Amino acid sequence: MLLERHLLNYYKIFMLKTKTFRRTTLAVGIVLLLSAAKGTAPQNYPMNAKAVEQEIRKKSSELKYSYHRTVWYQLQYLYDHVERYKVEQVLARSEEYFPMIEEVFTLYELPLELKYMAVIESWLNPLAKSPAGAVGLWQFMPTTARNYGLEVSNCIDERRDPYKSTIAAAKYLKDMERNLGGNWLLAIASYNCGEGRMQEAIEKLEQNGKKIRRRSFWDIREQLPTETQGYVPAFIATAFLMEHYQQWGFWGKWIDDEPIHAYTLSIEEPALLTEIAMDAGVDYDDLKKLNPTLVSNRLECVSLPLDIKMPMKNPNLEIDALPELQIDEVLSHIDYDYLDASPLHPSVVQAVEEHFTTFLDLPLIEIESEEAVVE
Repeated sequence: MLLERHLLNYYKIFMLKTKTFRRTTLAVGIVLLLSAAKGTAPQNYPMNAKAVEQEIRKKSSELKYSYHRTVWYQLQYLYDHVERYKVEQVLARSEEYFPMIEEVFTLYELPLELKYMAVIESWLNPLAKSPAGAVGLWQFMPTTARNYGLEVSNCIDERRDPYKSTIAAAKYLKDMERNLGGNWLLAIASYNCGEGRMQEAIEKLEQNGKKIRRRSFWDIREQLPTETQGYVPAFIATAFLMEHYQQWGFWGKWIDDEPIHAYTLSIEEPALLTEIAMDAGVDYDDLKKLNPTLVSNRLECVSLPLDIKMPMKNPNLEIDALPELQIDEVLSHIDYDYLDASPLHPSVVQAVEEHFTTFLDLPLIEIESEEAVVE
């Protein structure tokens, strides 16, 4: 405790007397100071601050990036103090979620770089929940979520649905950008602190007679909450790291779990998810992962019929082992997304043959050509 007190006192003096660390967010400043005190702060980075500044300034972006020294501090923090597996975990998740986010943002005519906000908000974890009650990929609070068309109840929480929550985030960002005169950095900051707080900060500066240069975030920054002051620099640093991750030494991609292949099941009567999993002989945790919006185990409070995703016992086929099963019935149960093939693809023919010989223990069915499958 004594050491911590001395370090904090030193930090306060350091903040007051130096321009370099002045107004840096408290968390980042203390971490950097503690690292320096322990002698663990790396002396060499893949790029120096000047090179990062040049890369950011020459970047062509609808967001109109601008460099600030706090961006370098945030980049240092990400490189030095965030566990490497977490960064690689996000890189792996980005392959799943970024294409979907880009598709939605393209539809709503948003800059694609805004996808990096989801990294800051949730580490691309659709089940993330903050102490304040924000949930999902985009960390919506209940009221804002409902205002943008998401259902939030004791039974259903669509904030956990990556696709639906991304549509809501696109609408929300579009509204904030429009209300803030087309300034995307202010819209990004407003996403963190709320549009009301942003308007208060702007009005306060205008009432004090201070001229706001094109309503720049960097002019308004000091009037915003401490967390928001660091939010935009953290966004720019995160975007930079995600776009230059190999140059910064992040090569591998940490995989959370193997993908769960699924099919759709319609539930027409009230039931428990645990009972559904038990009757189907599938893992309950896998069932929950495939249906993150289902908050309750009971399906009595949701509107029925309800389509849910069921884990497949076999990634290729999910059918009952009935001797009288015909080829066309087998084909109707094949997970084509997994096979990445049309019904006439040779892999489908092979799957049918393997199924009848391995799972049904029937004599090998001779299929001479793809046309035989159609017949």
